[in-house]
Amino acid sequence: MQEHLERLDFTPKDFLDDKDRMHALAERFNYKNEQDLYAALGFGEIKGATVVARLTEEDRRKREQERQKTADTNTAQLNKEPEKMKIRHEDGVIVQGADNLLLRLSKCCNPVPGDDIVGYVTRGRGISVHRRDCANVKDDKTTGERLIEVEWENTKSSEKVYDSELQITGYDRTGLLNDVLQVINTQTDTLRNVVGQVNDEEIVVIKVKVGINNLQDLKILVDKIKKVPDVYSVKRLAT
Repeated sequence: MQEHLERLDFTPKDFLDDKDRMHALAERFNYKNEQDLYAALGFGEIKGATVVARLTEEDRRKREQERQKTADTNTAQLNKEPEKMKIRHEDGVIVQGADNLLLRLSKCCNPVPGDDIVGYVTRGRGISVHRRDCANVKDDKTTGERLIEVEWENTKSSEKVYDSELQITGYDRTGLLNDVLQVINTQTDTLRNVVGQVNDEEIVVIKVKVGINNLQDLKILVDKIKKVPDVYSVKRLAT
């Protein structure tokens, strides 16, 4: 049996000295103990190759699994597409392989870090970055082939200030505009523009353009404005 083990490139002593393994193997062949198994081998009742096959099947199985794992890893590496170079732009947006194209944030929907965004390849003006739900890219059936994947470099912290427009609707009471502006001033140092209109039903619509750092800050601002008395709704504008 030793010579069979040697042919299969296993060390005989590793198996023959393992009493538990040999005893288990003897029981598997319906022998009382390993001594009876040795005797059966000596008298030719059982072939050495058969015993070797049983002794080494677990080790061979593990070797095959390792071989297959290595083969799968090599195949995956061969089939893996080379990663495209990611280009970071000053607006905090990352585009894959677009270092020679101008990039700008769209004014129609004013995306901010944290928004789900998509890039639109314009004719002669580079890449325009839109919110993915922007009507200008969502509803235009001809834009599909001109959209590319883009992403924010950082969605939670940014020193850059991004413009965002809000429409605030409420009851036209004395001091409402002042209350709204006070809330805005507590949340941002940048107030770009304020326009208010009142209709015949004493409903006021206030449009403000503010500068914020990310979507989370914008949500906090919106929630605080909603708590101002007589404010009915606050929504983000996208033309």
